[in-house]
Amino acid sequence: EREGMSKWAPVVQANREGPRVEDVLIWELFVKGLKQVGGDQIEVVSSGIWDGSEGMLELVVHHAVGDVWDRLAAMVVATTTRGRIVLKGAQVVPDAVARAIDEVNARPLVSGPGSLRPSVQALCEVLQLELPPRLKDFLENQEVNVLHFAAGCDGVDGMDDEAPEAGPSGDLARQMLAVEALKMQLGFIDAQICHLERRLVLAPCLEESLHNEIKSLRRTQFLVEGEKEAAETAVHIALFEVTDTTGKQVTQIELRIRQGASQSLRGHSIDAAVALIRGALAKSGPWAHYAACQFSTMLQREQELHQDFVCFYHSYSFASLLYEVHAEVARQIFDLPDSCPPLPRLSVPEGALTDLKSLQKKSGELSQDHSAGFRALGLSTSCSIFASGSEAPPLSCFISGYSCTDLSFLCLLVTFLEQCCQCVGKGSKSAETIADELVEIAERHNLPTSAYGESGGAGKRKARKRAALATSELSGYMLQIFVRRDIVETFAYPSHAMGVPIPGGIVDYTMASGSQADGQARVLFHPPTFLDSSKVQMFHYCARPLQSCMSATVPESRGSLIKQLRRVLQPVLKSRGEICSSLQLGSAA
Repeated sequence: EREGMSKWAPVVQANREGPRVEDVLIWELFVKGLKQVGGDQIEVVSSGIWDGSEGMLELVVHHAVGDVWDRLAAMVVATTTRGRIVLKGAQVVPDAVARAIDEVNARPLVSGPGSLRPSVQALCEVLQLELPPRLKDFLENQEVNVLHFAAGCDGVDGMDDEAPEAGPSGDLARQMLAVEALKMQLGFIDAQICHLERRLVLAPCLEESLHNEIKSLRRTQFLVEGEKEAAETAVHIALFEVTDTTGKQVTQIELRIRQGASQSLRGHSIDAAVALIRGALAKSGPWAHYAACQFSTMLQREQELHQDFVCFYHSYSFASLLYEVHAEVARQIFDLPDSCPPLPRLSVPEGALTDLKSLQKKSGELSQDHSAGFRALGLSTSCSIFASGSEAPPLSCFISGYSCTDLSFLCLLVTFLEQCCQCVGKGSKSAETIADELVEIAERHNLPTSAYGESGGAGKRKARKRAALATSELSGYMLQIFVRRDIVETFAYPSHAMGVPIPGGIVDYTMASGSQADGQARVLFHPPTFLDSSKVQMFHYCARPLQSCMSATVPESRGSLIKQLRRVLQPVLKSRGEICSSLQLGSAA
């Protein structure tokens, strides 16, 4: 079965002379971590880089007691043969200290960039330094903790309140932690498969159900393995770009897609599809490898669900915070898992167009779909990954994002919070205050927040500051929405730009043989229906590993984002019944 499945395999060709990427990563992350935890005792003066044969780390060690010495300048020199410690000149060095350093250099220290840790640890031991627990833990533990410290993560609980370390090394360390989380996920899947296979031997009466469960787990295992490989490749190439000075790097993506019925592949050969994806990602840098894996997964899911579902793609950027808040409220009132994707809509506001014919009529009359009644439940989508006639072509929007700019996302967020939260009464927070807290969390997790810039009073001042500090680049996100064929005509219609209807039904438009679904569709996102997994299935994709990572211990991950949104929202939410009534969700509860 695995051989017949779609396989994504990145191929990286690096024509260069110089250090291995793994060695540079070890060096960079150790130095970054030591800068963070060294405190008052170990000061990193300069670090240089690991060039493949040698690297130097200049330190100043401060003694807390000061009865023999109080300051010592030293150089840790790492080579391909061994590591050693050199005392810098023009300083008074007690004989006992000099002898201690000679003893360290006489030890068989390891070589290469990995010698930094034991060298610094040995230096602290012979100088009899009383190290604080955090620094001691950092020096005694292995590379996984170096990753955590360099990523801005203070142990297993992460950093909830402090901004993680900025810069290329810190960002790559956090991306590496996302890769480590994927490896852990694979370990859990492997263990579950082994458990079920043992049960299969002991309980043959359950053979059919166990076989189905194992088959599902193996499918998930294959997808996670592909994502892990792609993420690992992207991180290594990104690190090499930071450190390479030869200009000789050449990278190539190999994308393999299996034959099979698929909405996006209709009218495209496999070779043509591969060429289109490669062409779209050609200038996207190292993260193109991860994006290619995401597109491969989208196509595989299309093939698996093609017989019973119609597929839609929704690209977004500025709305990411609003969608995540919708999802968190839905988790609280409907007991949904953390893996629940972001939700575009979770309310049926007054004046909303609540049936498909009304949407079609309104967009036809106005020749556009920007009215408040349409936007309340109407969703702009593409019918294929390769839809070039769409306002938001998935191939080009996935990396950079797509968003409307003629509305206030902050007003939408505040209005939603007023419906869901206890904002009246003594000691209650206002919806504006809650919104400010949520936007600050979004900023810490690199969600685009510059569109949340209109409010009154202090909120306006904060919003303007946020807009000024926000990056000008958008972040790409994609929802893949599968609607069951037997109900899709009630919830979607094919359209031109601005939602103007195309004659005919959505099934004929997306499934008719001999043509391509090159344009768009408008979807009536009715929350009770789209929260029913027997009718609709949704999947969430991001352009970088960290944005997809569900581990709450990884700084800036989606798991961390959800954890912090929950910490703000959970204490102030109304009861389940009150929220469903306010949001007009009817029998959804």
